[in-house]
Amino acid sequence: MSSLNSVSGHGAGEPLPRQLLGTLGLQVSANPENAGVFLQDKTQKAFVVDAADIKANKYDLSINRYKEVVYEEEVYEAPKVILKKLKDLEKEILQDLDELEAML
Repeated sequence: MSSLNSVSGHGAGEPLPRQLLGTLGLQVSANPENAGVFLQDKTQKAFVVDAADIKANKYDLSINRYKEVVYEEEVYEAPKVILKKLKDLEKEILQDLDELEAML
């Protein structure tokens, strides 16, 4: 496998241009040797997969085979709190409608 910070057709072992890394939404390292580190994070939009991994997956290039998805637990307010907020908003709406009706 070529260097992690190179792209096929770009030139074997040549580092990716800083502009291309930025276009991919990746941080650009001040040290060119560290540029490939940003492409190793499989939770990002762009990342590098080892050729052995691709071969092990029978050359299946489906992104879901390689991308790591990080799930974050959602925290919601208690249902009673949500209902109270909805009722308060409804009261505000009704007051505004009364004001509009009074203008007619």
